[in-house]
Amino acid sequence: MTSKYFAFAIGILSLSSSVVHATTTDIADISTQLKWSWNGSSFKPESVQVMMTPVVAQLNDDNGDGKIDNGDVADIIMVTFEGNKYANGGLVRALSGVDGSELWTYANGGVIAEARNSPAVADLDGDGVVEIVTTTAVSQYINVLDNTGNIKKQILKAETGWRSIGEISLADLDGDSSIEILSADGVYNYDTGLLFSHSWAPSSISGDFDGDQVQEVFSGGALYQSSGALDWQYQANDMVWFSSLVNLDSDDSPEVVVSVPASYSNAANSSFAVLEHDGSTKWEINNLSNPGGGVQAVANFLGADSPQVPQVSSQSKVFGYTHHKQSSTIAFTSDSQLWVRSGAAIDAVGSDANSLVGGHGGHLNNPVDLSKVKSIDITSGRYWWGGHHILALDFNFVDGTSTTMGSKHYAFYKKTERLTVPENSSIKGLKAWTAGWLIGGLQFEFASNTTSNEVKGIVYAGYAAVDMYNQNGELVWSSPNDDMNSGKIGVSAYDFDNDGIDEVLVQDIQRVRILDGRTGKELAVIANSTNTLWEYPIVVDLAGDDNAELIVVANDYNKATAINHGIYVYESADSSKPWKNATRIWNQHSFHISNVNQDGTMPTSAEPSWLTHNTYRSSTLRGATNLQSPIFGYELGQATKHTVKSDGKLFVRSGLAIDAVGTSLDNLAGGNGGALRRAVDLRQVKAIEVTWGAYYWGGNHIVALKFTYENGYSVAMGSKNYASSKTTDTFHIPQGKTIKQVNVWSQGWLVEGLQFELN
Repeated sequence: MTSKYFAFAIGILSLSSSVVHATTTDIADISTQLKWSWNGSSFKPESVQVMMTPVVAQLNDDNGDGKIDNGDVADIIMVTFEGNKYANGGLVRALSGVDGSELWTYANGGVIAEARNSPAVADLDGDGVVEIVTTTAVSQYINVLDNTGNIKKQILKAETGWRSIGEISLADLDGDSSIEILSADGVYNYDTGLLFSHSWAPSSISGDFDGDQVQEVFSGGALYQSSGALDWQYQANDMVWFSSLVNLDSDDSPEVVVSVPASYSNAANSSFAVLEHDGSTKWEINNLSNPGGGVQAVANFLGADSPQVPQVSSQSKVFGYTHHKQSSTIAFTSDSQLWVRSGAAIDAVGSDANSLVGGHGGHLNNPVDLSKVKSIDITSGRYWWGGHHILALDFNFVDGTSTTMGSKHYAFYKKTERLTVPENSSIKGLKAWTAGWLIGGLQFEFASNTTSNEVKGIVYAGYAAVDMYNQNGELVWSSPNDDMNSGKIGVSAYDFDNDGIDEVLVQDIQRVRILDGRTGKELAVIANSTNTLWEYPIVVDLAGDDNAELIVVANDYNKATAINHGIYVYESADSSKPWKNATRIWNQHSFHISNVNQDGTMPTSAEPSWLTHNTYRSSTLRGATNLQSPIFGYELGQATKHTVKSDGKLFVRSGLAIDAVGTSLDNLAGGNGGALRRAVDLRQVKAIEVTWGAYYWGGNHIVALKFTYENGYSVAMGSKNYASSKTTDTFHIPQGKTIKQVNVWSQGWLVEGLQFELN
């Protein structure tokens, strides 16, 4: 059903009669202080004005460990221009997130990019370091810069001039690990170039609208398949500029929030609408007192949701064998069913009984509902009839039941390993290796679940005000905002006080403001000038210290409203109230957490934001505190907590079992036996394998640990050879997370239990 509202008000301070009043609770104002700013440069010193949303990612090795990763401080990328000449393009600059110093030498003379739009940043070629994607009206190419500011690649554009410039978005549309670039004139593949062109659109986004595991592109009010075929077109009275994805109902398909800003003189053509995934209109607003409209933010503004976990994907280790075998990727649909053919081994697996990966032997089992599985015991070995394969799968369900497929009786040697589904996660994908007869290897992909995805508010800014709407299209509050220049200023969201409710960030001609999400009350105001286009403030945890920064751009070429120019980074002025649980990256104008991994890599199968955290342009990583692993081993003896220090070191004493564990040499938990091993750098660890069982010399203990690093290197401690009734489990650390605390159980001789807590 379509609902259409017309809101009229007298003066910008008035509210429509259709306002729905939110519950109000007084909260303390938010205190900010300047951390650093950038106001000028010795290179092109006249180019100091900024009027675009910056992007943030790691560009250099701050900690000197030889790698660029989440152990380093995130850096800021912006485009500066001279005077009022933003239409002529500007200089791409990179600033250190530590102090705002410039990172690049500009030995190449600098790279010119569109000064009105944000670049996009991500690791496009899989080398572990991000690239920066820019465009400009004066070039026939999309320029891809490396982390030092040099052009790494150029992609020929379908259009030139103004038809080729706009906000850039990045996505792996078809999940083939080759990244697509969504630009103003079309969709490009990083490796092959133009895929299809379309009419000019200022900002494009992507999402899987129809649930076929391939993302569509929404651009200028039109929905395109990844092939370029048109699915539908929203008929607006003017150009659709900006959009977001949200879930407002009980189905699994997204709704699309659209802004049609038109112009102040043509206010009747301006609208703010929510569309169903099939293009039909869910509701539409034409607010004559506040026409215009920039990018929207979607978050739990109006009430606290249950704790949530940011939607990030992680992978298990590879179980079994991959040598001389082809891999296939299997994505599970919403029913989470895994089909298995098995006999004396595992013959084939898949998400569809009619399209399995593997051989044709064995029999087809009843499907397994993976959403109800808590662990899988995977047995692999050398098969009696030849080759190395997966022999058996034991599925252990949350209700205590289990089912076995395949057999452990027909192998010369075998091993059984346990895969535990991480807490608050589910199995969303599977990679299977096979030579066409049996299954040789398996790897599982996890996605975190949320306890609630109810949207609590949609906010946008027009010419005269910031307006908050609920999911029914009813105006909740309106806060005056001075954007009579463009009517397209943007907004973003972040939970500054960690109360489960996001605040609204917005800037206008002379202010940056933080507004209470529930009421619109001003919680902080910072003097700051911009002549306004469609920029907005952002919050990013630059240092990864769980105390984020507010990043704001400024320009003062309009002398009537001039205050400052450049870029300003603020922090909490109250050390007892840090800004917690913020993203480490903001990689594009349409950032929404799920679109990019926290380390800058691109997910091959991006989790739908509307089914998980249900936010858009929010910096808040929900449920990021006290995320714990299961307890491995036994809760026997005294439990001690060991906080991981800034160097990330974990110390282990081991011999035939694990004797002691701790984060400092003077406070190890356990006994004095074994040998002190080389310290493990937990900042670089991606998985920890834990084995426990009945020790030959008495008791139940942790007998072995294996730490696997991001670079593939692994180190084993203890031994699996001196225990019976052993269980092996692996804890996979989600991307963007680090271990902040290790909980140890010990009776004083060996280590009995372990648990890891994440930031």
